[in-house]
Amino acid sequence: MTEIMLRDASAAHGLSHVILRYFNVAGADPELRTGQSTRGATHLIKVAVETALGRRAKMDVFGVDYPTPDRTCVRDYIHVSDLVQAHLDALRYLRSGDASSTFNCGYGTATRCSR
Repeated sequence: MTEIMLRDASAAHGLSHVILRYFNVAGADPELRTGQSTRGATHLIKVAVETALGRRAKMDVFGVDYPTPDRTCVRDYIHVSDLVQAHLDALRYLRSGDASSTFNCGYGTATRCSR
């Protein structure tokens, strides 16, 4: 809905825009300035790391009805630092006068979320 509203505002008022579509953001700042610190977070990467470190007894994987060989989902992840760069590139794109556009942000690499 937000994308539709943004396109409508663009058409009505000549607003240039870039839509960045990202879904599975992972990682933390490599310089350790920020990171995932939410207590009890259910984000897959945080849960996987905590399980590997022994801070959680187990990791549940939900969804067994996907059209994949093991019936679990396949996802494309993007590192938070690369996503920051995507935002900077989007600003540069707009400042150069290019047309409004929509970009998917990911690596195009499938990661299986299997049991």
